[in-house]
Amino acid sequence: MRIAVGSKNKPKLEAVREIVKEYDFFAGAEVVGISVVSGVREQPVGLDETVQGAINRAKSAFHNCQYAIGLESGIIPVPQTKSGYMDLTVCAIYDGATIHLGMSSAFEYPPQMVKMALEDGIDISTNARKNRRGRRNDRFFDQKQAHAQRLHHPGFAHRADSFGE
Repeated sequence: MRIAVGSKNKPKLEAVREIVKEYDFFAGAEVVGISVVSGVREQPVGLDETVQGAINRAKSAFHNCQYAIGLESGIIPVPQTKSGYMDLTVCAIYDGATIHLGMSSAFEYPPQMVKMALEDGIDISTNARKNRRGRRNDRFFDQKQAHAQRLHHPGFAHRADSFGE
């Protein structure tokens, strides 16, 4: 069995490889990453855009496989949060006929990171890496960014865990 993932992103591929190990149905499945265009902004904002990005990735990756998976992280407006947004990942699984959807739990990045992502229009991870390079001694970027998920959702050890969830 071949499973295509609509991304070459290592944490996304790692998450899918780990998940397929848990199911006898997928025993021996080959998981391959395919570069695709999500068709949404680099930093999806809102549930509709995030879901659409996952669906687009799954459908675009469906070539010479039994299943294609699209994983798209986005920030969605959530009232009464510090930043006004929470991050979640949508998973779309496509079998050539039907889309099946799932979502991770959500967590909140520090407000400064959300503000930068919204203003710059690039995804939070890229923005954090870009800013961290020039701020090696900045405790905000070294601690908050590197551990945002663990601080706000102690069950996550790595960002890849949200993809596998």
